[in-house]
Amino acid sequence: MNRLLKLLRMAERRWCKPARLRIKVILGAAVGWTVTASAAVDSPLPARAGGGMDLGFPLLPIAILGGFGALGVGVVLWWQRRIFRQLAEQARRLRVQEEQLQREVAARRQVEAALRDSQALVKRSNHLLEQTYAAAQERENLQAKMLESQKLESLGVLAGGIAHDFNNLLTVILANASFVRDTTEGNDARLEQIEAAARRAADLCRQMLAYAGKGRLVVEPVDPGALIHDTMPLIQASVSKKARLHLELADRLPLVDADPSQLRQLVLSLVTNAAEALGDGAGEVRISTRLARPDPAAGVCHAFDVPAGDCVCIEVADTGHGMTPATLGRIFEPFFTTKFTGRGLGLAAGLGIVRTHHGALTVDSSPGRGSTFRLHLPASRTAAPSYALSVMNAAAPDRAGPGTVLIADDEPGVLEATSALLRHRGFETVLAIDGNDAVRQFTAEPRRFAAVLLDLTMPGLGGVEALHAIRLVNDSVPALVMSGFGEQEVVDRVRGLGRVAILRKPFTQEMLVSRMAEVAAA
Repeated sequence: MNRLLKLLRMAERRWCKPARLRIKVILGAAVGWTVTASAAVDSPLPARAGGGMDLGFPLLPIAILGGFGALGVGVVLWWQRRIFRQLAEQARRLRVQEEQLQREVAARRQVEAALRDSQALVKRSNHLLEQTYAAAQERENLQAKMLESQKLESLGVLAGGIAHDFNNLLTVILANASFVRDTTEGNDARLEQIEAAARRAADLCRQMLAYAGKGRLVVEPVDPGALIHDTMPLIQASVSKKARLHLELADRLPLVDADPSQLRQLVLSLVTNAAEALGDGAGEVRISTRLARPDPAAGVCHAFDVPAGDCVCIEVADTGHGMTPATLGRIFEPFFTTKFTGRGLGLAAGLGIVRTHHGALTVDSSPGRGSTFRLHLPASRTAAPSYALSVMNAAAPDRAGPGTVLIADDEPGVLEATSALLRHRGFETVLAIDGNDAVRQFTAEPRRFAAVLLDLTMPGLGGVEALHAIRLVNDSVPALVMSGFGEQEVVDRVRGLGRVAILRKPFTQEMLVSRMAEVAAA
């Protein structure tokens, strides 16, 4: 196309100029005349009358023919010029169309590029929307977990506070009941009933402390498979005979640092709930162990700190009716049950056990699909059998020697009951209403006291702080610390303070004197 346009422009410049056209017309006329004259000369001329030649005869035809020749050449040249002008106009139009086509092609390319950019932008927008949605979902999940953790923590604080105060009341009841029983002749059945009821209330307090994550821990390396195998007789006696128990215990699993009794209680609670979920019909309860990483997405996760890396997983699954989301959100509430009036803390206490062992518990359940509980515990990092103080398990004589004991407690009832028990066993007692009072009286007469008995939680100076101050005066005086919390928590706080034993509230006269003898003989 470009070559054709170039040839047309060249022809237009060559043939369509006015000056050139006039020259071509003149040349054409001259050629016409020359041709005509030559034809006339070569043709035989007629003879003129009288015998001569008529010389004027050839001139007219020559002129006429020359004129027609010039006219023909002019017409041809005019037609040629018109044709070339039309061709030039067409070439111009083609040029304009080509330029317009090029602009359209360029515009289309820009539109295509814009469309590609738009598609890429849409893809990026969709990706950002997906990320935003996922982040919103994750934020909602984290908020739900945070609210759940806050709720459980608040309930734990409430349960711990109630258990602490309730233990003080039970201490007064048990101490006075044992004192009356020891000072009267014969055994009164009513006193035994009082003591039995107080012990049951103390068990409930221990469950509340376990739920609060402050239960007693005697930690040692435990083989979960062996523990489950040893617990099977108790499990089989606790579940319905319609429930088929199926064990899948892995070999050579790592040990876990745990309190065997609490871990056994948790497993038994999970298996009992799984068996009860089967209802009156037959079904299967599967207990398995394996090495696995905790997966919070595998169900509703209950853990304040999810263990990292591979953990020992104890899984209890049933083929029961399953749970609705509403039920699933309440199963760890104290005294909640779907069967009848709540019998105790149950799974709530189990969740406290999980918390004290730094583990995680996930629950996966839906209606008609059964339920699966997965307990993840971090593998043991030490081979030490226990880190509890040895004086806590030492054998003790029945009687302790005389001496003066400094007793400090902010509860007057506990103070009077404890003093009465010790005086009945031959001790003298000096009472202090708080830690500051105990430090003041001990500092005034440090040689007077054979032992000190301090409550862990008191206004002002607590038992541990008061014992620190007393150790600055006498670093060898035997000491007992009373507490309604777990022994391990107290053990960790008094470590390095010398001769110390732990006395759990509530206690009887025998327990008090036994601990006093232990710390005196240590």
